[in-house]
Amino acid sequence: NKKKTNTLITIEILCSFLVLFAVVTMGLVNLDRYNQPLGFTYKNVWLVEIDTRLSFDSSYNAVKKSTVEQLLLALRGLPEVQSVAAWSIPPYSGYMSTWGAEVNGKLVRVAIHHASEEAKAVLGLDLTEGRWFEASDRSLNWKPVVINRMFSRARFGDKSALGKNPFPKGDEDNDKPAEDYRVIGVVSDFRKGGEFSELMHCAMEYYPIEKTTQATSSNFLIKVAPGTTLALKEKLD
Repeated sequence: NKKKTNTLITIEILCSFLVLFAVVTMGLVNLDRYNQPLGFTYKNVWLVEIDTRLSFDSSYNAVKKSTVEQLLLALRGLPEVQSVAAWSIPPYSGYMSTWGAEVNGKLVRVAIHHASEEAKAVLGLDLTEGRWFEASDRSLNWKPVVINRMFSRARFGDKSALGKNPFPKGDEDNDKPAEDYRVIGVVSDFRKGGEFSELMHCAMEYYPIEKTTQATSSNFLIKVAPGTTLALKEKLD
């Protein structure tokens, strides 16, 4: 009947409006994210994934160290390559490692990254406080950490994070505070997932570049000279 038909038309219009509202809202959210700074630059930066063809284990032995040293020498010897860095979970990759705990009454989930001392220059990271990793950090009896501004504010408010442990006491068995972590630097709000990703709390732990073969594959970020073509890929292959 006519009443039933009108009801169905009204429902269809309402559903169409809800779908349109959701699409517009998502579009505005993505537009806002796109206009926010990434906190790093990918210009002239290549990701090199290397299969070391070594068996996976949790140890770090002389064979693996020698393999990485040879790879680094080969990469740095290429005229197109300006710098080489290690980053365990590189930008735009579809996976991440997170750690969570309660901070000031709120659950905070932190994206954990591992980076070498060369990573700041390769990615053009914006250091707002303190310093980045240095080779001398290898001899420290505590673990240096660089965090992003968002995590610094959530953890320490307006106070400086330098010299403090950013990981509060959590409820996991492998709690990070069991080790002596100390903030040595703060970078601007880093968005590893790219232009359309949401901003996350981030912490970067020191990752000496020669230790990248603790697994069967290694991720290297290389800064190449402007104008470098895909001919370099043939050399890398």
